[in-house]
Amino acid sequence: MSLPKTEGVDYIVVWQMPGMTDRATPPDSVMRDDIRIIVSDTAGLSQSRNIAIGEATGEVCLIADDDTVLISSEFQTIKKIFSETPDIDIALFRIAGKQKKYPEKRITVNRKLPKGYWVTSPEIAFRTASIRGKLKFRNNFGLGAPRFTAAEESFFITDAIRQKLKIEMIPVETCIQPSPSSGERAYSADGGFPASQGAFIRYTHGIIHGFPRIIMFATRASLTAKAPFLFTLKHAFKGFTCRTTEML
Repeated sequence: MSLPKTEGVDYIVVWQMPGMTDRATPPDSVMRDDIRIIVSDTAGLSQSRNIAIGEATGEVCLIADDDTVLISSEFQTIKKIFSETPDIDIALFRIAGKQKKYPEKRITVNRKLPKGYWVTSPEIAFRTASIRGKLKFRNNFGLGAPRFTAAEESFFITDAIRQKLKIEMIPVETCIQPSPSSGERAYSADGGFPASQGAFIRYTHGIIHGFPRIIMFATRASLTAKAPFLFTLKHAFKGFTCRTTEML
């Protein structure tokens, strides 16, 4: 991952080495005064992000994956937006070249995200003081979690909406993401993705209204050739019927 050196910008890199923290030797390329490396014995993407949030000292944070290409020329734009809009807690920016259904103009997210849009982590920027101690990624969800390998961003933003944090979607491209997100890839060999979506559907829609959406989700997966209908329905239903404690 390239971390462009920019005045007023610092980086936190969480390096997860479960059971091998004593072997961690950072490469020379990241041995800079603007990069802080945290070697952690934990595993899982959500745990990594929660560690970074807890250690962040900047007023505004931007999330990036290890393959994210940051557009450093927009760093000042991000800072300016948060400075000029003091009541904004979370901003959802755009990924350049991503085939997603973004709103054409800047909007405030009230009760739910726009139809057809799903959140990807590198789109998320937030005011640190608004998040720390109030909101976190769910450790049981996301890449590296034992059962639910996706939907961590969806839970994060939904929890923010329920806490009445001010969220805006802003038509500014802040990064490039070469790899497809979980929602863009086929997942016929990964039951973790439909299970995650099943759990999220139940969390947002409840049992009565959620169950038909499980069927719709499986049908859409089949029609778009991402996974067979019965495979998706089976794993989505397992997630849908999971214990509430498993959603934490």
